[in-house]
Amino acid sequence: LMDHGHFQYNAVSLGLSLWAFYACAQGHGIKASVLFSCALSFKQMTLYYAPAIFAFLLGTCFSVAKPMTFPQQPERQSAISSFSWTRFWSYGATVVVVFVILWWPFVVLKDTNDDESSYKSRLVHVLRRIFPLQRGIFEDKVANLWFVSSIKPLRLVQRIPNSLQPMAALVLTLTLCLPACIVLFQLGRRQGSLPNNDNTLSILLLGASCTALSFFLGSFHVHEKSILMALSPVSVVLANQTDKYATFLDLFAIVATWSLWPLLVLDRLQVAYICTILIYVCWRKINHIAIQAFQLCEKSKSRTWMETVLLLATGVPIFLLHGAQLIVKAPPSLPDLFPVLWSVVGCGFFVFAWSGLVWQLYEQFYASSFTTKVYDKSD
Repeated sequence: LMDHGHFQYNAVSLGLSLWAFYACAQGHGIKASVLFSCALSFKQMTLYYAPAIFAFLLGTCFSVAKPMTFPQQPERQSAISSFSWTRFWSYGATVVVVFVILWWPFVVLKDTNDDESSYKSRLVHVLRRIFPLQRGIFEDKVANLWFVSSIKPLRLVQRIPNSLQPMAALVLTLTLCLPACIVLFQLGRRQGSLPNNDNTLSILLLGASCTALSFFLGSFHVHEKSILMALSPVSVVLANQTDKYATFLDLFAIVATWSLWPLLVLDRLQVAYICTILIYVCWRKINHIAIQAFQLCEKSKSRTWMETVLLLATGVPIFLLHGAQLIVKAPPSLPDLFPVLWSVVGCGFFVFAWSGLVWQLYEQFYASSFTTKVYDKSD
């Protein structure tokens, strides 16, 4: 819907990001640095994944030795931790080299219509296009915390000076990212013990979705289509998942698409919207049955009460709003009534989704069993 309907061309940056996550899980930090630097240079929205990648790779720079015992005190054990400066500087140098290569044309090549421009002015122009701090804290009616808090009677955004809004957005975003980054940092420290563990990739993808959703909810100048960044990593996890979280992740995917409805109406993509959701629901049901049959699972368990509550809490507001928009005409004094309702309800869904992703991230991380070994100092 975004790439082929709204013409955003996110597939390249998302593909490079997913390859970077896979390289991290396989223990190839330098390769991951190259891939993610390319993804970030292709589209700035990939910055939503940067805290996840940074926390994980920083964790891999720490090595945890096997427990050390003391002969005179057998019950006393300790672990030796060290920091690999070689690994750290190799990651940093890789990122710098890739960025210099990709950004060099913007600095060297002059505009034929402006021969007087300096390399500094050209670089500043590019950075202003990437970080449009002059365009406001949110883009149109987006389902994030800043837009919802700007609506009457709250109007919190209007009480923050414009000069302080970027910093306020930065603080809120980093605060929301912190829980996921803590887990990913610890995951990076443990990753050397079992570099090919499939659970490492799953946890890393969940963490990337958490940080992306944190950016969507709290960062500066967010567009509604940015929810795609939070949905993409978790969709890879969802593809092979049939456990208790499958329903939650399915609903997150549907709600993310539903939140784009006002934008899709402007692009005349109503039919595509309905078709893609129906196709997705059918595919998930077929995939669920196929995985159970392939794994020779026991008879499918009935839906739990929690899954039923999730379905009702999500489905009822979605159908009510769609039905109300068809039946009820917005009053002249409130022409944007339904787009605003879409944003408010969507923000509530995404705050709950952020909480659920963080919960699932911590549960999977602490439920996973790792063995420890000494890190190799070379990458």
